[in-house]
Amino acid sequence: DKLVDEHHFDYVLIDCPAGIERGFDNAVAAADRALVVVTPEVSSIRDADRVIDLLQKKRIMEIQLMVNRYQPHLVEAGDMLDIHDIWQILSEEILGVFVESSDVLRASNCGKPVVLNPDSVLQRLFQDAADRVLGNEVPFEDLHTDGTEGVWNKIINWARVQIGA
Repeated sequence: DKLVDEHHFDYVLIDCPAGIERGFDNAVAAADRALVVVTPEVSSIRDADRVIDLLQKKRIMEIQLMVNRYQPHLVEAGDMLDIHDIWQILSEEILGVFVESSDVLRASNCGKPVVLNPDSVLQRLFQDAADRVLGNEVPFEDLHTDGTEGVWNKIINWARVQIGA
């Protein structure tokens, strides 16, 4: 509270502990916007839906999603929810999708943030998500193909039109 009360920032990111107890209440007390991180697993989607409901009850209406640990090969095999499924269930704008990557483990073991590795796909995905958080129009990278326009962009762009983003 002290940091938020005494200084003016355009953005303050507060990482809330898992669960919806006191830590959640403290983290969202000064919030006017929420970025909910979700993984493409049914239990995570269920938890995110509950969190979104609680945020709305606290009058936080600008809620967006970040999808973490996305694995295109599992989606294509039908073993993981795809982005369209997540959007349909949660009905919130998706600002970023981050693939599962061994780059995270390597960066952690080296003590360097993964976003500083220009060869990592995550560096591009994080930059694109940050640009979207700032309100910039950035097309989504198609994680299922070689990056050319494909089903991925069509689904995401269709979803953005549906929710008025």
